[in-house]
Amino acid sequence: MYTTTYRAGVFAMKTILYLLTLLFFGSCAQSVSVYVSGPEQLEGAIVLVDGQPVGTMQRIQRTGGDGGNVSGTVAVVVVPLGKHELRLEKSGLLPIVRRRSYTSSGEDYVNIADDDLRSI
Repeated sequence: MYTTTYRAGVFAMKTILYLLTLLFFGSCAQSVSVYVSGPEQLEGAIVLVDGQPVGTMQRIQRTGGDGGNVSGTVAVVVVPLGKHELRLEKSGLLPIVRRRSYTSSGEDYVNIADDDLRSI
């Protein structure tokens, strides 16, 4: 009896793991990884997709190496396929808005330049 109950429990756990794996990888296949980069002034800016906060711009800095000195801010967000509004908000700056439409999974790179920053 113990063996039958144990086997049923193991089968149930394997089934749950299988379904969770399917759900996770299935949803990844229907999404886009969006890499947002910008100047240091955007550190701490809130990243919103369709009005919902999904991340924060983090400061990066790398010195030396083949690429020289690199500094700025980045955020990586995952969005489902379809039309979306990407918005960056930070106190003291006007919101920065980009609209994108995704029809297939993959990656997108959104670069915010110094010229895009407008003080309130």
